[in-house]
Amino acid sequence: MKLIGLAILCMAAVIAEWICRTPGSASLIFLPWIGIGLTSLSVVAVLVDLSRRAPADDQIAGILRVLERVDVALILLFIGHAVFLVANAVWSDPTVVTRSSDVFAKGGGQVDARLMPWLDLRAWRDGLPSSSRILAYPWEADTLWGGQPVKVSFREGLFKQPWVLRIAPDEERRLRAILEAVPGAGRIRRELVELYIRDGRINEALFATYDHMRIYPNDLAFADYVAGAIFNANVHPLAVPLLEPFLAKRPTLELRRNLGFAYFRAGRKEEGVALMKQAIAMRPDDVTSYYFLGYAYFYAGDTANALPWFERLLELEPNYPEIQERVRTIRAAAPARSS
Repeated sequence: MKLIGLAILCMAAVIAEWICRTPGSASLIFLPWIGIGLTSLSVVAVLVDLSRRAPADDQIAGILRVLERVDVALILLFIGHAVFLVANAVWSDPTVVTRSSDVFAKGGGQVDARLMPWLDLRAWRDGLPSSSRILAYPWEADTLWGGQPVKVSFREGLFKQPWVLRIAPDEERRLRAILEAVPGAGRIRRELVELYIRDGRINEALFATYDHMRIYPNDLAFADYVAGAIFNANVHPLAVPLLEPFLAKRPTLELRRNLGFAYFRAGRKEEGVALMKQAIAMRPDDVTSYYFLGYAYFYAGDTANALPWFERLLELEPNYPEIQERVRTIRAAAPARSS
């Protein structure tokens, strides 16, 4: 029973070593030997059991009992280390910190590379040496390679040991490195802008977009894409300098509509209304143009001017619950304002 109990505790400790990982070689030293320790303990336990029939002063029986105690002590040391890691993680600072690093090397041996992969990382935390070795999850080992820039996310542990949550490729640094070597790589620059947009870093997305537009000044489709992200972030005025240069070159319906809305939100209301009305004149059945013009007034608190455009939208698209609700709300509030 003692052997079974130790085996169960060892399996729980192995899982804890992975989940609650910290930089350093302790886990990498313990894990390869834990299987050997359990196997040898099993053999020694059987031999000790057999040796119980031997005289009390039998030297071989004494040696076996000593080996059993040493084996148990080493396994308990491993379990103790796992308990230390669990406590370090459970009572860690809830703030997740992300730092840049690089993979110096990865390994784990040809046989156990999938069972115990590890990464050597450039120092990513104050107080760490120039590089630190850490256990890697199999999916991390599959996607990372030597020399790759990465981001290490961790929480400061109870015992000041960082609990490493994830190690992920640093796409921003990778893309920027490519652009330094090939400044005209349009696809790479677009990927960089898309990364900033996904992360909600609108200002950085704009700066990268302006860099892209200097090289590809006629890429209206990409400018529209970034303007859409700006609209979603509710910082519409930032779209004006991005879209405005295209007004003289390619005054499409979508450009008039989007730039007109951005003008209105930037305080240039007359110019904005004129452009959005031009978009409606170009395609009177375009529901989106009425939507933009109605909401331009609505967001400015001018519901009286918003109502006619919402009503015209519903004439084209009667089954539009959002606008139906807007119209009901505006009409219901109208008598209260008049009274």
